[in-house]
Order: sequence, then C-alpha cells, then structure tokens
Amino acid sequence: MNSRELMLVISGLIVIGLAVDASPVSMPAQRKRMTGWGRRAGFALAIIILGPCLWHLAWLGFLTRGTFHAEYIKPTGGDGLAMDVNPLTDLIQVNATMDRTSLSLADPSDLLRKTTDENLLRVHGTESFRHGLAHQYDPYAIMFPYRVVVAPSSLIYRLPSGEELKVWAIDTVRLSGDGYDNGDSACTLKYQTAFSLDDAVALHDEAGGIWADFRIYAERTGCKETRISVMKAGSRGTPGEAESLVSFTYKRDKDGVWRETPQSGNAS
Repeated sequence: MNSRELMLVISGLIVIGLAVDASPVSMPAQRKRMTGWGRRAGFALAIIILGPCLWHLAWLGFLTRGTFHAEYIKPTGGDGLAMDVNPLTDLIQVNATMDRTSLSLADPSDLLRKTTDENLLRVHGTESFRHGLAHQYDPYAIMFPYRVVVAPSSLIYRLPSGEELKVWAIDTVRLSGDGYDNGDSACTLKYQTAFSLDDAVALHDEAGGIWADFRIYAERTGCKETRISVMKAGSRGTPGEAESLVSFTYKRDKDGVWRETPQSGNAS
C-alpha cells in the first residue's frame, strides 16, 4: 500500500464516520445540530486513529504468536534468532541464540559464532527481516516503519574458580607498529564485572582468572597479544553500554613468554 492508497483509505473512513448516526434530527436548535456533527466527527476521528492501531496490533500479534517476543527464525547450524518487538514504536531487536557447546573461555567458539551471525545480520539481514513482517498491509507501519536493530548481547562463561562471567565480545585484530611483524594479531575480550572499576586489586585478580583460560585460546590461534577489557553497565541500563573501561594487556615475547604490561584505562 502506497501513500496515495493510504489517503484513499483514510478518506473512506471519514465518509463512513460522517454517515454514521445520520438519521434525521428534528431539532430546531443550532446547538443541538452542532452537537450531532461533533459526535460524528469524533466517531470518524476515533476510526482514523484507532483503526490502524488495532489492525497493527492484531497483525503484529499474529506474526509474533501474540507475545511480541518469539523465536522467529532458525537458520542452519542450529543457531536461531530471538526477536523482541515494541508494538508502539515498531522497534524490533534481534540477536542470535544457540545451544551452548562450551562454558570455558579456552574454547569461546559459541561467542565467536554468535558474533559472526549477528554481524551478518547487521550487514545483510535487517532489511529482509523488516520486509518479512509484511508491513505493506499495515497502515500504521507505513506511518511508523519497522526499525530492525541487532541488540547487544552476551554469553555466560565459567572460570576455573566456578565464577560465572558475562562476556560481551571476543575478537581478533591486526597489530601494526614498532615491535610487531607483519601478520601479528591480538585477541581481545570484553566482559562485564560486578566490581567497582576503582577496585584495582579485585579487577586484577579477576582478569588473572580469565587469563588462565583465555591464554589457551590465544596460543591456539597464534595471537602475540591479548587484551582483556573490563566494563560496567551504563547508567541508562543499556546492555553492553560501558560507562568506562579498564584494560589488562598481556604480550608474548620472542621466547614465547607472556608478560603483563602496565594497566590502562579510559572513560568512554
């Protein structure tokens, strides 16, 4: 439905609304006649406003099984996409879900796969996902188009101590500059802590516990450097939003020995 067709529909609703309660009224008073027209106009306005909204909620509720939150599609490989819809703002948040294969940071393949799925969705999938909701049959969604975003998400990993950790991202980046050879790379990890970012001792101990497992992954992938970034949830409560960041860096020298470099931190 294009904008011209939408205007025709709205015009039709106005005509229907004005025709409602159109039986002859033998009232000599102009005030009472105006009251009748006001009632008809109010009824027509209610149809114009509430009609598309009710149709939108019914249509969207049908697509999302009446919950506005559902396991929407399940691609190959066992991974899925979870959808969370705000029916008033037409904001659709999606993120990858999967059956876990490892809870150890020595094998973070689940998070790597999740990150890959979500990056592909950001690049290729949001537009087709939006059209998949068939908004062309939804006047409300024409006025307020669906917006699809890949929501920040994390996975829970377990440290050797038994502590559970919320990890937001693991990545590999190329290194350049003095002291690095062509092709050298760094493994990066970003996680959320329950400690204060001012508690340097607690954060160092926690990072050391992470490093015990993450080192295995870094050596298996041939990284020459690892960066463990600690973050706190933002003041607005947005998942993955960081108020500030503290990083612990470990470098491997030419003899294969890992050494911790001085701690760095910056406000974001």
